[in-house]
Amino acid sequence: GEGSITGTIIGAFVMSVLTNGLRILSVPQEWQTVVTGTILVLAVYMDLIRRRA
Repeated sequence: GEGSITGTIIGAFVMSVLTNGLRILSVPQEWQTVVTGTILVLAVYMDLIRRRA
């Protein structure tokens, strides 16, 4: 696949902020995993749609 260093850094930053935010809100670990997985799936889907256009 294709990618960039900037995109990787932004993605890592977003996931880090998401994880820390969920911890601060005292979201149970199981739900943190669900939310993180959902965000990853949505990001891949959005990239797929963007590449088809």
